[in-house]
Amino acid sequence: MLIVLDTNVLVSSLLKRLSPPATIVDAILGDKITLIVDQRIFNEYREVLHRPKLKIPSNLADPILRFIAQSAFWVEIEPVEFSPELVFDPDDLPFGEAAVNGHAEALVTGNVKHFQFLTRTGIKVGSPVFSGRSSRKYKEMIPSDQKEMTDGGEQNLDPTAGDQTTGSHWFEL
Repeated sequence: MLIVLDTNVLVSSLLKRLSPPATIVDAILGDKITLIVDQRIFNEYREVLHRPKLKIPSNLADPILRFIAQSAFWVEIEPVEFSPELVFDPDDLPFGEAAVNGHAEALVTGNVKHFQFLTRTGIKVGSPVFSGRSSRKYKEMIPSDQKEMTDGGEQNLDPTAGDQTTGSHWFEL
């Protein structure tokens, strides 16, 4: 599955390791999901992950950034015209352009409303955070080896471990 990951999800995954955003990043690290980036997005990831106020240790942020730099699907961006009235935050445009240019299946964000401009592209926009009834559906979608992360159990940090089934996408929006 090809996705674009909004910076807020990446940050959340590093601040709270036992969370839906962390499960998504673990799937990226485990090559179950392929991340689409361009230079603008990667620069934003690097700048935000190194903000002192977030207190994300370099020994956590830097390996993630190296992995993304080496394994992501990098796209060359051709500008995309989006309906201006649907653009809530112009800073989100690089993520939408990367999704379109990279033929993403989904864009994962904590700010779904910010990406209304993608509604006519066929790209799914969704949040990794689920509440109420949706949390049960979320737990059913994640691989069995990852469920302990949402149930409060021990976390498997080995990105090579887990469900090796091909053709099934455990993360659905």
